[in-house]
Amino acid sequence: MLKLPNLNTVRTFFPQQCWGLRLLLVATLLISGGFPNTGAADEELMTVKKPIKTSQPSTLGWVERIHVLPDDFELEAKLAPAISLSSIHAEDIKEFKRGDTHWVRFQIEDRNGTRHTLERELHGSKSLVTAEGTKSKKKVVRIEVCLGDRNFEVEALLSDRRELEQEVRLGRDALAGRVVVDPASTHTQSPHCKKRSPKSS
Repeated sequence: MLKLPNLNTVRTFFPQQCWGLRLLLVATLLISGGFPNTGAADEELMTVKKPIKTSQPSTLGWVERIHVLPDDFELEAKLAPAISLSSIHAEDIKEFKRGDTHWVRFQIEDRNGTRHTLERELHGSKSLVTAEGTKSKKKVVRIEVCLGDRNFEVEALLSDRRELEQEVRLGRDALAGRVVVDPASTHTQSPHCKKRSPKSS
């Protein structure tokens, strides 16, 4: 919202004889948005919301193996807390309806070279812009994964990750409250979840 300049402040800067300069100052301040405001509003714009921790987070490396559940096959994941969104490699993506619900069917190859066909409910799509300025729209699904000793549900973009070393990227939204990433380590734990647990693990 535009903040009007205080005319008393303007009068302080310029006496009655300099009314023309007063008008010029008022016009300049209106264009620039008024006198500077160093109050709480500016602080609120800079506030970063901290995630609520659900349990004591595990310390893992920046590359780890995961299991996709309930299909129970292994993929490699890059743990990337600098990026909010997660993604999973997907080929031959087909959208279909199951009752009144939209689903997607896609294929992915695991670490042993075996191809798996996954079916997941569609949870919308996200529009993205690449570094080159190219726009694209990615489908969003929820995938349950086992990372270390805990399993949880991840909201992930279906992406073409053939040029990347890891089939999965786990972003900040998935890692928050669960994992602290050690950038000097990789493959610190094999996935060893005891059982499937609630989504909020």
